[in-house]
Amino acid sequence: MGKSLRRGRERAAFTLVEAVAALALLTAAIGAWVEAVSAGLKVWTHERATLNGMAAERALAAYTKGKPLTVEDGGGRLSMPGLTKYGQPTTVYVEVYQPPKDAPAMLRVTTAIGGHMPLVENVASISFTALGNGHIGFRLVFLDSAVVMGVLDETE
Repeated sequence: MGKSLRRGRERAAFTLVEAVAALALLTAAIGAWVEAVSAGLKVWTHERATLNGMAAERALAAYTKGKPLTVEDGGGRLSMPGLTKYGQPTTVYVEVYQPPKDAPAMLRVTTAIGGHMPLVENVASISFTALGNGHIGFRLVFLDSAVVMGVLDETE
């Protein structure tokens, strides 16, 4: 009679030890997945910051190429001679602009008579420094704290 009672209860359900072991394995798997996703996001963020920096440096170099540059406003703005869309001479500025509402701040080109052309978005600040011999150093800080530093050359 003792044997027949045991047969009915041999594997009716998971034991507490099996359930705890399964939960521990599931927790470990989720923890590993979260770490992998976090590492991937860090790499993606760094690559995005690098690409934004490269785009900013190219845009600045292309726009200032061959123009006499002047640092203004304590290093917060760069000026150079340019032309209006009608071909009239004007002064062109490169500066950080915070648009109204929730739009991201941008590095832009503007003129003394108004209007602007965005060069790069998500910019926190920029500072220009006259280095001499036709070179202007810049330090560009993005909203995500990425920093790009470079040198512009008036003669290239």
